[in-house]
Formats: sequence, C-alpha cells, structure tokens
Amino acid sequence: MEIKQFKGKKGIKVDELLNQYKDLGHQAKKLGEAVDIIVEMIKDKECKVFLGLAGALVPGGMGLILKDMIERGWIDVFVTTGANMTHDLAEDLGHKHIYVDE
Repeated sequence: MEIKQFKGKKGIKVDELLNQYKDLGHQAKKLGEAVDIIVEMIKDKECKVFLGLAGALVPGGMGLILKDMIERGWIDVFVTTGANMTHDLAEDLGHKHIYVDE
C-alpha cells in the first residue's frame, strides 16, 4: 500500500483528520481503522460495547472523554482499574494532576 502524505488544513474536522489516517503509516493507519470499528459499533443498536481500561487516563487528561462516551450511550459496560477511580476521586476532591518534564 502506498503511504500518502497528510493534508492538513485550517479548520479540519476531527472525522476528516482521522479518515486521512487510514492512508498514512502503520500506527496512524491502525488508529484510522479503529475509528471505523468504533463508529460501526456505535451505529449498531444491537451491539453491546464493553470498554476495559487500565492505566492513568484521568491524570492523562482523558477523564472527560470517557464521561462523554458513557453519557452518549456509546459504552454499555465500563470496567476500569481502581487507579483510575482513585485519580478521578482525587480530582473531585479538588486535587490536581501535574506533568513534570525532567
């Protein structure tokens, strides 16, 4: 498969961006394919979506993305580690996560 060059433009929409990923190198191509699978799952009302997560997603700034996915009904079953719940609780109590670049 020929790798095409990314064509960025001012005001590009996220779906346009991710659609182009399918024609780029390996990692980007896999992300583009994953987006297609996720869209197909969301559209199929009989599909039950199980999302299992491990790792520091909340301190990584992705907590609200997960919240939006759950509220929109894109996830039927959500399984996570206690670490994610602990990090989320810490932020709810007013604590902040910081990034330290050494």
